Amino acid sequence: EVQVTISIDRNSSFDPRSTVVVFTAEDLTKEIKIKQGPKPGMILPQSSSHFDVVAEGRKIDVEVQTNVDYDIVIDSDWVKLSDSKALPSHHHTFEVMENGTRSKRTAMIEFINSKEGFDAKVEVVQDLYPILVSNVMEVSGRGWKGCFEAVDLDPNNYRIELEDRWLSFEKKERSAEGTRFYVTAAPLGDEGLPRESRILVYFKGLEMPDTLHVYQHALLPSFTFTTEDQIVQSPKLGGRNPFAFIFWGDGENDYYKANITHDYGSVGTTHTVTVELDDVKTFIFNDVKNEMTINLKELRK
Repeated sequence: EVQVTISIDRNSSFDPRSTVVVFTAEDLTKEIKIKQGPKPGMILPQSSSHFDVVAEGRKIDVEVQTNVDYDIVIDSDWVKLSDSKALPSHHHTFEVMENGTRSKRTAMIEFINSKEGFDAKVEVVQDLYPILVSNVMEVSGRGWKGCFEAVDLDPNNYRIELEDRWLSFEKKERSAEGTRFYVTAAPLGDEGLPRESRILVYFKGLEMPDTLHVYQHALLPSFTFTTEDQIVQSPKLGGRNPFAFIFWGDGENDYYKANITHDYGSVGTTHTVTVELDDVKTFIFNDVKNEMTINLKELRK
């Protein structure tokens, strides 16, 4: 009796394979057929590894290439498996629900084989409903009448709420963008300090509104200078519209020059103008109109 040990290498491919071992002794021949299973694996084609989905939701088809059993795990309840069991071709259809939130969201679908210790993941990213064309509105401290726009064809799909009484709603109408809402901002009080508020826009039956931030700018103060004030800089007024003014004169000519800087946070604009006695200048900053009166009492030493 003779014992023969046959060593079989690990199958590194995803296909099964077989071979025949032949034993020959004198005029006798014996064959041993050896079959080896494929390497266990799971592959997601590139087209099935990531999905961007519109806010309305839709169905997505995921193809899984595998030769092992697996479980499906979904980390979010807004993605559901449409078919009850995997089809022989390993195509799975998932239904993505309508996005009723006010944010983009991401879900992960995992195909897991615990025995072999590996998995494949599918990322699903769903967009949010676009509502407001812009989320910021800058208005003048002297009062303002204007509008903002929302993206949709039906103005009846919207409900708006005003956070403060100095804002009032006038009307709404259809526009090229969708819906145009007209609002009025009351003038600032005697103090003339900047203020801010919010307009909440609800679309369809969404629980979370889209928010329009309204910033009303401070009124520009009136300054009085003499020729002894060669360089004067005003304190910043605070809020979203700090102003910095620098005035200077040469002590001989009948005018001063003014550098006026209007700062919207990260964006600043500087305008240089010439002001004369009891002059009134109008400046436009980001389409917000402000007037400043400069009174120069004594122009010469």
